[in-house]
Amino acid sequence: MKTLTSLFALGAVLLMWSSAGYAQSSALAETCKADVKQFCADVKPGAGKVTACIKSHFKELSGDCQVAFIRVAAVGRDCRSDIKSFCSDAKSKAAVPACLKVHADALSVRCRDAMTKAQAGDK
Repeated sequence: MKTLTSLFALGAVLLMWSSAGYAQSSALAETCKADVKQFCADVKPGAGKVTACIKSHFKELSGDCQVAFIRVAAVGRDCRSDIKSFCSDAKSKAAVPACLKVHADALSVRCRDAMTKAQAGDK
């Protein structure tokens, strides 16, 4: 359960930092924009407050938003070792997507496949 929570947090981080230039996070931000606005509009960013809000409303989120978060969580799960190997010195969680992109040719097949599926919208 702790792993799922961590992966969900990663998905929320990617949502909040969609400007990092990562296709999945942009798609996630677009897919979940209305949900975040509906459930968490009054929450000010910082100290994981928005993440906590989103997490507390997960069952109420639209189906598309839930699926988008699950896809991002799958990337987090399948890329965990790649993130440790290539991006452990990233200054913030927001920098991880850009780091993975820089190391795209060296990523594991599992990580690349997860990223490709998520970008394509496969379940």
